Amino acid sequence: MKVEEAAKKSGVHVVVLRKVMQQEKINIGFAIKNSKKWTYYVNEKLLENYLKGEVQSG
Repeated sequence: MKVEEAAKKSGVHVVVLRKVMQQEKINIGFAIKNSKKWTYYVNEKLLENYLKGEVQSG
């Protein structure tokens, strides 16, 4: 799932979601920096569990 979709689904701004993923403060996928560009992967099941309160933040 794209980070933009996850942000919309969770009700937070995409910039905020990217930042917390970069800082590994939320366990819904991962953010990897290659040279100067960040790449994001959001696992739909982890996001659903997080939104239900079943996954703890980092």
